[in-house]
Amino acid sequence: MDAEFDVGRLYVWTVSLLIGFIGYSSQIFVFWSYLGGFTLRTFAVLGIFNVLLHLLYYNYYLAATRSPGHVPLGWEPPRAGANVYELKRDTLKPRYCRLCKGFKPPRTHHCSDCDRCVLKMDHHCPWTNNCVGFANQGYFLRFVYMVDVTCGMAMALHCARMYELIVDSLNGTYYVRQPTQTE
Repeated sequence: MDAEFDVGRLYVWTVSLLIGFIGYSSQIFVFWSYLGGFTLRTFAVLGIFNVLLHLLYYNYYLAATRSPGHVPLGWEPPRAGANVYELKRDTLKPRYCRLCKGFKPPRTHHCSDCDRCVLKMDHHCPWTNNCVGFANQGYFLRFVYMVDVTCGMAMALHCARMYELIVDSLNGTYYVRQPTQTE
């Protein structure tokens, strides 16, 4: 049995584990003690953070698993009437993919990684191991947005904790709110 190693799946697993590790280790080792342990404030802040983290995972899952939208096999541009296809500049004929052996609708490009023509192709993303195209572009954009929002919240919490430690050390009261053994 000649099994081929798929580096794309390794990227997807690595990204998934990295998101989980950073998200949950920050909560357990930094945010929990900084926010005061078992308090309503802690559960409110970490609740919001976990909702953002789960939305990030959900959109990553959809961006990685949903088909980007492929050209249906045997698709042909209309012969007359509607102007719904692009013409090649040099021959003024509809665009044709030699690799897929079929016509290409507007804004369709052939992906060498997926070995298919993808509708409204943006790019092939190695982190999702999938093309970003017509059918999954919204999930990909929401994933990128959720990365920004979730990382922004994590950064704000980390900066607040660091500010607290720096102010305490400058005031000579470092022993009052020292980092815990887990920090």
